[in-house]
Amino acid sequence: MPEVFRESGFCAFFYSNEHDPMHVHVRKGGAECKVRLRPLGMVRNYGFSEPEQKRILAIVAAHLSEIETYWLKYFGL
Repeated sequence: MPEVFRESGFCAFFYSNEHDPMHVHVRKGGAECKVRLRPLGMVRNYGFSEPEQKRILAIVAAHLSEIETYWLKYFGL
């Protein structure tokens, strides 16, 4: 499970068998979510509060180009 970045206790990562559309998973404590990159949005949420979800979307938006670059490099696209 390749880690893309960590910020404010949130860990953003991919599973090694990922698929399109481009997305990232975010975990903190026992909670996890899946965030689609374009258009940016929460796909699934397991345990994050509404304020945490908003924070996650802001963090992912700030790292968007980094995530996309990592995705393309990792999956050889």
